[in-house]
Amino acid sequence: MFDRLQRSLHASSLGVLTATLAVGLFLVGCDGGGALQDSTTTDETTVVSGTVTDGGTAKSLRTAARSKATVGGATVSAVLLKNDGSTEALDATTTTESDGTFELEIARQTAGATVIVTAEKSGTGFSSSVGVQIADPAATEAQPMTPETAAEAQVATEINAQAEGSERADEALADAAALVDNDVASAILSGETAPENIAGLARSMDQAAEGYASDAGPEIPESDVAAAEADAYEKLQAALATASDSADRAQALSAFEQAMASSYEAAGASKQLQAEISQTGTQVALSAVGASALPDAAQRGLERRATVLRAIATGGAIEGTIANKGTGSDVSGPLASARETLVEAVRSADTASEIRAATEDYRSSVKGQLATGFNMSEADVQDGFDNLQSALDALDGALDTAIAANSDLEADAGAVSNAFQNYYENGVQTVTGVYSDRGMKAGPADAAAKVTAKVGVF
Repeated sequence: MFDRLQRSLHASSLGVLTATLAVGLFLVGCDGGGALQDSTTTDETTVVSGTVTDGGTAKSLRTAARSKATVGGATVSAVLLKNDGSTEALDATTTTESDGTFELEIARQTAGATVIVTAEKSGTGFSSSVGVQIADPAATEAQPMTPETAAEAQVATEINAQAEGSERADEALADAAALVDNDVASAILSGETAPENIAGLARSMDQAAEGYASDAGPEIPESDVAAAEADAYEKLQAALATASDSADRAQALSAFEQAMASSYEAAGASKQLQAEISQTGTQVALSAVGASALPDAAQRGLERRATVLRAIATGGAIEGTIANKGTGSDVSGPLASARETLVEAVRSADTASEIRAATEDYRSSVKGQLATGFNMSEADVQDGFDNLQSALDALDGALDTAIAANSDLEADAGAVSNAFQNYYENGVQTVTGVYSDRGMKAGPADAAAKVTAKVGVF
């Protein structure tokens, strides 16, 4: 289904570790560049300190082992992303020491300020960057600088510019980090994919999700959603800054994914609504996978990131529904295990076919647990899925019309939102009737139908 919907995404691959930057932010007074020694904290300046190291390649740079090679003699500078969508060059530079360490003193920043730190080495072509959210003006440490963070920084800068003040700058960092993996980053850094196109995709995803949220449930303050996502990035930044090995980095990324996939829930949505919002937003990215303008690796990276986020939100809703409304055996454990298996398989997938095989395995697992959890026969469950097909076909058709027939492959976020609202309304009603006809009471039949509809959209 996802191949049929196309969207403006030029993704990029995150796979080549060119630089690792452990950036610590400490507030210190001074003007000018040069590596700083024995700085003294004042209320007028902020010191960004860290290390730049040269890297190699890995499937995921955030789970790869740190490289030992350092980058000395690189010039470090920074710009501030302002909430009105503009940028401000921060008048300061410094140079990394031979061991790759540096301290960059900039004008005093407030908590929540968004800074892009860049390291470049003249004559070598080396350049990398990282988005830094200032958590504490007195002392903030940023995550390591890698090719992935370099691509994320470019995308976040473009998101901020396109938003023109309609969203917080620190939320742009979170949105960029949620979409850019090793494949997406390499496409951006190689020039195959423009960061502004990834930024446009991220904004369309947000708009589709917001549209569904505003029409399908009680009012959820967008400011609370933005705050939850900014908090997710801040915690990712802090965890990666102190991570000592690949296990720590994998755990940090997993926690970030979980937080991004539940940002509306954190703002007051139910698990059911969170899953539907997440499915609507990620559909914009998944639909872009079919766009012929995208490199294969970029398509794979997009499908990987969107499927992981969708799986986390959808799995949580399914597990909660069966646990609370099921009439048969407790299947929360097997369902959680199936979701975890899906997420890990998608994260490590090398091909689109592997991603889709993993989702098919998950769908099969849910079907079996749905029967056990609601005390139904497998034939009854299959009847529910068979009768859902007409709603899925209608969703496909509506999503097709949500794509503008132009070179930009732009998606109509409102049309995507409406397509999912109709899908859930019609699909759940149809499947509830099927399960009711099999003798289920109204409450369990409705709950089972919601599970069917959520896994069916995979």
